[in-house]
Amino acid sequence: PPAATIDFGFDMCFFDFDTGPQESDPASVEPNLGERFTTCGLDVETSYGGYYHHGKKPDSSMLVSQFLCDDTDAATIDTSAYMDIQTGSFGGGTNCIRVEALKEGIGGDNPRLFSEVMMGFGAFGGAGTCADYDVCPSYSCESDPWTCGGNVPCMTCGPIDYPDYASEADVTYPTGTILSGYPRSPGRMPDVIECPSAGATLTGAGVYPATEGVEERLQLRPYRYTMPKFVCVTYPEGTAEFSVTYRVGPNPGGDPGYGRAFLFAGTGLATSCVGPPPSPPPPSP
Repeated sequence: PPAATIDFGFDMCFFDFDTGPQESDPASVEPNLGERFTTCGLDVETSYGGYYHHGKKPDSSMLVSQFLCDDTDAATIDTSAYMDIQTGSFGGGTNCIRVEALKEGIGGDNPRLFSEVMMGFGAFGGAGTCADYDVCPSYSCESDPWTCGGNVPCMTCGPIDYPDYASEADVTYPTGTILSGYPRSPGRMPDVIECPSAGATLTGAGVYPATEGVEERLQLRPYRYTMPKFVCVTYPEGTAEFSVTYRVGPNPGGDPGYGRAFLFAGTGLATSCVGPPPSPPPPSP
């Protein structure tokens, strides 16, 4: 059937832009297995240019703006280290956006609910406030309560070895060190923040709270592993169809066991009933 024209503007959101294992600074070369996303036909007449994310809110009248963090809030979630965002004309399209992933990530970073990338959802999964994004954890490396799903704490005292990341010297964390983050597979791009003290303010050091409503897999995991890596776009009234181009960069010399995943979901409404009509109700007594 022909595409149906939608009589109002609508948004689509795309999540977890990251790269595969890196052996060097991804800013200096094309990232291995780097994700790049392009879509055109945005509603650039909106006050926010047709796209939004943490650090760049849509209109205040839109409910989602209450759960994004920019420079009007107690703390900004800066996405510039995670995504390079360009707008303009690409591939013959106009009013386009192109998002290129900049930072190494793993499957465990992926949100499973929209609320998990939002601040202030409370019991719906995105517990915390914008200010919490920059607040160091309250536990030290020898008392780390989170075990990465196993029996060994993720954040341990002692040496951390980065054998595959030539420019990063191995580090040793003495007992009592407050850490945000942990060495994680494949472990080539270290993303561990050493805090001066529990509860200190340090950019990006905050972690998901261990409270009801936050999935256990996210509890005490740094917000920065998940929250800054999504973009929402607005298509204008009268849109009948749109296209998305998803590209994954090469992985020269890399382990063939690594890859990227892209999930896209939506709904469709049938134009007519499927199957026989329902049986009539029994007659009244």
